[in-house]
Amino acid sequence: MQPRSFRDSTGATSANPDLKSQEASFFGRIICCRTRSVAGTASVVCFILMALTGVSLVFEVYGVTRSYTGSPFFIGALGRAIRLGANLTSANRTSVGSSEAADAARGTAAAHGYRPVAEPLVPIERLVQPESYYLASPTIAKLADGRLMVVYEQQPTKWGSFEPMKDVKVSADGGSSWDRKGRIGPMQWPTVFQTRSGVYVMGVERTFSKDNNLIISKMLDGDGMQWSKPVRITEGISVVTANGGIDVSAGRVTKAIEVVPSLGRDDRQPETRLTRDLALNLSSRMQPRLRLMQPGGPSLPVVVASVEHTGGFAVGELVKCVGKARGHGAASEAPGLLYFRVMAIDEAQHRLTLQPQAFNVVFADGRRHFPRGSALRIGSGSMIYGGVDWQSLVIQARDGADLTDPSSWVLSNPVGNPASLHIAPLAELLDAYFRADRSVRSSILEDQEELVKRLDGLRDDELQRAGFGSLYWMEGTPVRLRDRRGGDGSLQVLLRVNNDVQCGLGALVSVVDNATDGGASSGGGAAAAVGALPPPPAPARGTFLRYTFAPGMASAHPSVLFDEVTDIYWYVNNINRDSLRNWRAGSGLHVTPHSLCEVDRSTLGLFFSGNAVDWMFAGIVDYSLAFHRHFTYPHMIVDGEDLLITSRATIDDFAPKLYNNHNSNSIVFHRVRNFRRLANLEWVKYMDPEHTLEQHRRPMPSLNHPH
Repeated sequence: MQPRSFRDSTGATSANPDLKSQEASFFGRIICCRTRSVAGTASVVCFILMALTGVSLVFEVYGVTRSYTGSPFFIGALGRAIRLGANLTSANRTSVGSSEAADAARGTAAAHGYRPVAEPLVPIERLVQPESYYLASPTIAKLADGRLMVVYEQQPTKWGSFEPMKDVKVSADGGSSWDRKGRIGPMQWPTVFQTRSGVYVMGVERTFSKDNNLIISKMLDGDGMQWSKPVRITEGISVVTANGGIDVSAGRVTKAIEVVPSLGRDDRQPETRLTRDLALNLSSRMQPRLRLMQPGGPSLPVVVASVEHTGGFAVGELVKCVGKARGHGAASEAPGLLYFRVMAIDEAQHRLTLQPQAFNVVFADGRRHFPRGSALRIGSGSMIYGGVDWQSLVIQARDGADLTDPSSWVLSNPVGNPASLHIAPLAELLDAYFRADRSVRSSILEDQEELVKRLDGLRDDELQRAGFGSLYWMEGTPVRLRDRRGGDGSLQVLLRVNNDVQCGLGALVSVVDNATDGGASSGGGAAAAVGALPPPPAPARGTFLRYTFAPGMASAHPSVLFDEVTDIYWYVNNINRDSLRNWRAGSGLHVTPHSLCEVDRSTLGLFFSGNAVDWMFAGIVDYSLAFHRHFTYPHMIVDGEDLLITSRATIDDFAPKLYNNHNSNSIVFHRVRNFRRLANLEWVKYMDPEHTLEQHRRPMPSLNHPH
C-alpha cells in the first residue's frame, strides 16, 4: 500500500516524514515524538485527539509545516490515524540497526514510499572532516576462507599533489563491519581480483601522464596485510583505466584498458614511414576556407599510403604525415605537414587508407607531394579529456599463470574511437557536442602555435565542419558472452561515451580471443596448484561493433557480470534522473564542461539482460534525493544467492565544495539478498526455454510500490 501523502504549507505534496525529531502542537501543548519506537504510537494518539475535538493539528518537520483538520466523524479519523501510525512504524522498522549515515544516504527512501532492493548501506570508509583527498575506485573480491576484501584509493583533490596509496579492508561477517589491513602502492585506479594463482590488485603507475604503465601486485598472505611490490606488466605506453572489473573466464584473465598513444614513450608511439611517394592536390578537391566551412561542402579526397608497417595504428584515429613536401608554386622542397584520418588498414599489404582533414586547407593548399621515407605519426598531442586518440584494448593472460611476470601478458590490437574527430551526421543524430575548443585544437596541432592562432577567430560550428572536435570514450568494462541463448564466447567491452545530452550513450567493442573453458576460474575458491605455468595466449582481436544505449553510460562506468546459475547478465550503474538539466540554483554541483551527464550520479540501479545489450530494470540499489550526493563507480560480485556491491559515495554534507556529486567522502557496501528473484519470470520463460530461473521467480517489481 502506498504511504499516505501529506500536503505542506506551500501546497506541495510529499510522502510521510521521518518522525525521529518533530514537534506536534495541540492546544498549546507540545507532544515530542523523538524516538523511533514510539513514533507510530504517538501519531495514532495525536490523530485520535484531533478527531475527537475537530481541531487542526500542526506538525513542524524540519522547518516544513504540515496541517491537518480534524474530522467530525471519529471512526473515519481513527482509521486514518491507525493507517498513518502503521505506515510510520513500518518505515521506522526498515531502518532499525542502520547508521545515521546510512539513513541519510538512502535519501529517506522508506519515508518516501520506495524501498531499494539492497539492504541499508554499510560504510567501509567514511571521512568525517575535509581532507586533501577524496575516496575512489573500490572493487570487491571474496577470499578463499569466505571473507570479503575491498580495495580502494585516496585520490588527491589536486592531481599530482601526492602518490595515491591503495587501502585494503577485510570483512569477516559478510560486510557488516570492516577491518583495515595492508596498503598497496603507489598505484592508481586499482582493481582487486582472484584467479587460480592467487589474489591480485592491478592499476597504473600514476594519473594521466606520459609513459604511464599497468602495474600489478600479488597478495602474499591470506589476510591482505602483505603484498608484493607493484611491477610493470606493460612498457612505454600510457594507460587509462578504472575500477570496472576484470573478467576471469574461459581460462583467460582480461582487463579492458584505453591507451593514449600520444602520451607513450617516444620510442613506443605509433610511427611508420612511406615506402612510396604520396601525392594529392588539395586545391582541386577542397574549396577555399570560407566555403569549406559551409554545410554540404565537397567530399574530401581519399588516398592509399604504402607504409613499412601498420602496427599501432587504428581505424578512425588522427595521423599526420611529416616530411619535405613540394608546395604549390614552390621551386624547392619545404617542410610539409598534413593531417589525415585513418579510414581502413590492410595489414597484409602494409597499406593505410587515409582521408585528409578539412582543416589542412587553413595552412596548406595546392599540390602536396611527400616522398618515400616521410614519417606517418599519431596525429594528436597530449590533451587529456579531448580524447582524440584514445584507443580501446584488452590485455590478457592465462588463468593460472604468474601474473606478476610481464611475459604472462599480451595486448590486443588497438581499436580506434569512431568519433575521435567530428562526424556531422553522428553529431546530428545523437545531438552530441563534439569538443572543438582551443585546448583540443592545441592538442591536435601540437607545437604549431601559429596554426592554432589562425583558427582562433572561427566559431565552434565552423571548426567542427573543418574536422575539429571529439566525442571521447573511456573506462571500458569487459564481459564474456557465455549465455546459452546466443553467447559465442567472445568478449564484449562496454565503453562510456562522454557527452552532454545522451546520458545512456556507450560504445561496444567486440574482442575475439579463441578462449576455451578448459582453464575456467576457480570462482573465489582456494587457489589451485599452478605447476608448470601456461604460456601467454595469442593476441586477441578487437573491432568496433556499434554505439549502444545502456543506463548511465555517460554518467559513470558500470559493473557487469555473467551469472552462471541463471544464465543471464547483471549490470549496475547510475540512472540519470535529469538529463534536461533542471538543477536547482546554488546547488554547488561539480560540473565538467562537455560532460554534463556526470552531474547526476545520485541513483544507483540494478538491471539484468539476456544478451548483455538490452537491459531490464531490476530495482534501485540506493539513491539520494539531492544531486550533490551520489553512489557511483560500482563493482559487484556474486556471493551465493546474494549480490555484493561496493561503490564510492557522498553520504555526508560537510565541505560541499570539496565533497559533492563527483568527489566522494565514503566507500560503501550494499548487499542485495536473493537477487535472482528480481528477474522477470514472464521474460525468462520466453527467452529461456529451459526455465533456469523458475526456482527464483518473482514478478518484476513495480516502481510505484515498495518491494
